[in-house]
Amino acid sequence: MKLSHAIGYCSLMLALGTSCNRNIAPQEHFPASPVEPDGNASEWTMPLRYANSQYTLSYSISNDARNIYVCVMTTDPEMKHRIMKAGMTLYFDPKGKQKKKMALVYPERNMDGIKVPTVYNTEGFLNMDNGQHKLTDKMAGIKIGLNPMADSGALVYEVAVPLSRVLANGLSEKALKKNFSVGIVVNQLPGKRGGPGEGQGQRRGGGGVQPRVSFGGGMGMGGMGGGMGMGMGIGMGGGRGGMGGGRGGALQVPEDATWATFRFSAPEKK
Repeated sequence: MKLSHAIGYCSLMLALGTSCNRNIAPQEHFPASPVEPDGNASEWTMPLRYANSQYTLSYSISNDARNIYVCVMTTDPEMKHRIMKAGMTLYFDPKGKQKKKMALVYPERNMDGIKVPTVYNTEGFLNMDNGQHKLTDKMAGIKIGLNPMADSGALVYEVAVPLSRVLANGLSEKALKKNFSVGIVVNQLPGKRGGPGEGQGQRRGGGGVQPRVSFGGGMGMGGMGGGMGMGMGIGMGGGRGGMGGGRGGALQVPEDATWATFRFSAPEKK
């Protein structure tokens, strides 16, 4: 591209209010109405803004002066099953990269996958203890809503995280000019065991204690008399068989990870 063309392109972008610096992420916007994390996505504009590589999960991010909000949805049966059983983790990176130092784990791994969990785990949030918290814990300030079967048949997950937990100085002018990243990782789901050589296989004909049966008989005749005899013996024999097949490893479904980089929106001036 010629220099004159490049200058003209950047001038056009600036006129449209868009920077020609590719390192500047798109800006999010204030929600049209307050978001209440209750597993109901009615406050969000559809379709949601981002999606994973397989388009089996979509999500949007927004913020106001106090919180950052994330809404995750899926109608894919396998993805819903996986979230409820293997669990999901949200990562927050104030540097706009893909660092996994600040994490919110919910739902946690639960191979039962039926009940909606009542606790979540955190790591790396500002001014907050790492570890397990109840959904009803108001001190943490994090609000989560999960509905595995919303009206549309979708799984809907919503969360509100205070900006004070992810930004050292809150929604400052400096924070508004920096990129911020949110990562959504659906954890690994163990595969099923089965097939030859998997699990604790057995060798044919091997092992255990096998009965050994032998029959013996004799017949003799002498003079005027005769005699017949028959004997039977049963003995337990056989060597100790091996387990055979070896222990097969469980197949692992790789984790599904997707990241979005953006900039916080400023409060609307009245």
